[in-house]
Amino acid sequence: MKKILAFLALGLLLGACSDKLTSSKAEKLIQESLGKEPIEDNVEIKIGEEVRFSYYDFIAEERPYNKLKEDGMIEMTFIREKPWDDDKYYSVQLTDKGKKYLTNLEVREDKYNNCKLYTMKSHSIRFNKVEEIHLIPERNIAYVKASFKIDTTPFFVLKGLNKGLTSEREHIENGLVYKYNIPFTKLEEKGWKVEPIHFYF
Repeated sequence: MKKILAFLALGLLLGACSDKLTSSKAEKLIQESLGKEPIEDNVEIKIGEEVRFSYYDFIAEERPYNKLKEDGMIEMTFIREKPWDDDKYYSVQLTDKGKKYLTNLEVREDKYNNCKLYTMKSHSIRFNKVEEIHLIPERNIAYVKASFKIDTTPFFVLKGLNKGLTSEREHIENGLVYKYNIPFTKLEEKGWKVEPIHFYF
């Protein structure tokens, strides 16, 4: 009888351990969700002979556009200014060096800013590792903090002007993106499931 009870206790212990979300399990699920290829993202840039920069936009865009000019990605020349509304007009063109980062996505027309929007390669991200796991047993869920390796192009400087990469759920440090609160759900019979990771990029 004692042996039977001991085996039952051991079985319950092993079952509990197998149901626990460990770092290795979380990493496997995240990797399966992402797939083998890195996640790639793009960013748009204004290109044209006389591109309009409104006063408020120009304050935000001057630094990254100047950085792209310094890096030899674009040629940017002042054309004129409207004194009554502080709009500035620049000629912005991609250099041969900058064209290497062009995607094959369709060029969009931006009549408001008198330009075309070209889509450039911004960065790619690969999974690195799980940093922390916060279990909430009473709700059968867990929140995971994970890090991802980020490989950027010169056009990454425009990212904050289009759709910011950083938010309260993440930060970038030393070439790594740290993602917070990635949700995992514990299923009755199938173990743990991670929500689609691509939603977070």
